[in-house]
Amino acid sequence: MADIRDFSTYKGGKSDDKPSAMKQALVEFLENAADLMEFKAEQAKLKKNYFDHLVKSGFTEAQALDIVKSDPHM
Repeated sequence: MADIRDFSTYKGGKSDDKPSAMKQALVEFLENAADLMEFKAEQAKLKKNYFDHLVKSGFTEAQALDIVKSDPHM
């Protein structure tokens, strides 16, 4: 599957600067979106591990969920 950030073969738009600037903005947006999605996925894993640890430590699932949701570092 092709990388969504690879616009090396992009042929759309006119030859003036405006499409080039739009293309660059789109590339930057997609790069940032991919980074944000990767960060959120890792954050979700950490929260799940924290939740599981709290449940194994004796908290109920409801208590563990409240703790995870209220933790400012998560």
